[in-house]
Amino acid sequence: MHKSEVESQIMSMSDELTELKEDMDSMRSRITAAVAQRGTRPEMTVRRLCHALGYRYRRYVNALLGAPDLTPPVWEWKTKDLVRLRQTLNDSIDMFGAGRR
Repeated sequence: MHKSEVESQIMSMSDELTELKEDMDSMRSRITAAVAQRGTRPEMTVRRLCHALGYRYRRYVNALLGAPDLTPPVWEWKTKDLVRLRQTLNDSIDMFGAGRR
């Protein structure tokens, strides 16, 4: 085999792999889009149960890490201090970490 033949085979294989990856990406995208993210049957059951037991909640509070499905209302005012709390924790970790080095 000549060098040019090997190079053309490698390019052909590379093109096939690129097409396969694109097909897999589009398939993954369709599957992910088909999965319900909110309002699923288990979530609705838990929400009804919580409400029937007298618990009140907020849904999908983005200020909390992970945006939990249900959040007690008391967390709403506490989330305003999260930025300050994170900075304080980072400063404390840096302070203690510097002494151990």
